[in-house]
Amino acid sequence: MHRFVAAVALAALALAVTTTASAQDGFTLRIAPRIGHLTPADWFYDEFPHFGVGDTEWTEAAILPSTLAGVTAELRLEGVGLWVRGDVLRTIGGETSLVHAVLVPPGGYNPPYVARSPYRLETGITFASLELVFPTRLRLPLGIQPYVAAGVGGKRYDFDTAPLADLAGRLVLPSDGTTLSANVAAGFTLDLSGFVLDLLVRDAISEYWGDTQHDVMVLAGVSLRLFRRGDP
Repeated sequence: MHRFVAAVALAALALAVTTTASAQDGFTLRIAPRIGHLTPADWFYDEFPHFGVGDTEWTEAAILPSTLAGVTAELRLEGVGLWVRGDVLRTIGGETSLVHAVLVPPGGYNPPYVARSPYRLETGITFASLELVFPTRLRLPLGIQPYVAAGVGGKRYDFDTAPLADLAGRLVLPSDGTTLSANVAAGFTLDLSGFVLDLLVRDAISEYWGDTQHDVMVLAGVSLRLFRRGDP
């Protein structure tokens, strides 16, 4: 996974340098606040802290869907037909579902069963990304411009484990950390006479806690032009 992210980063950097150097027909700088919805992977981790010793018990963790908000800066290289986009996003009101499970052995006529105890953990994820955006040659009615994008980024996980500290001996708590991600996205823009509405779906793919994590986000933003040089 890390090799894949590094390869994408090198390719994106090389392409960005090449296209920036060859941009002869001007550029436009835009900025946009964004808001959206994050749908993380179904499972964050399953851990067996004392496997083979005593009762069979484990912890199931899943980061729950949440709201995202942030800001995006975009450099449009008009002559090349390429946009370079960077953004920072943060979850709002995020939580992680933790379930402590114990396999209770059969007793008498009672079959075995799993006893589950649910918990919730306040969770924040910060996303930072740098992407190359490729507008398609196809333009839809009403000035809708589809595009695809790819790039690299990072994720910062922050978990408020203090309220569950007394359970750390049997409940496997997640740990804070940062990891690289590879991003793929598709979306479209709609020009509204100076304002540009931007809608996209992005998957930020990373590896954390030993598993591949897919953080799919749906984002909406309205961008404003800050500066333009040259004639598009």
